[in-house]
Amino acid sequence: MDVVKVFREEGVSGKLMDRKAMNEAIRFLEKENKKFTKIHYFVVTDADRIARPDDIAEAFTLEQSIESL
Repeated sequence: MDVVKVFREEGVSGKLMDRKAMNEAIRFLEKENKKFTKIHYFVVTDADRIARPDDIAEAFTLEQSIESL
């Protein structure tokens, strides 16, 4: 597996769904997959970086968005 791009969100709470790096990552996936690059893996080093456990519904929605790309 090759790492294509790394997105970092230092000092930004995973509780917030509207985050700069997460939005950049989603736009990147959209753009690359339109070019038929087909990125197959989206690696997160800590589940808290996607969403907090108390925001499970939002985390599920975000996960579905990423999987659909």
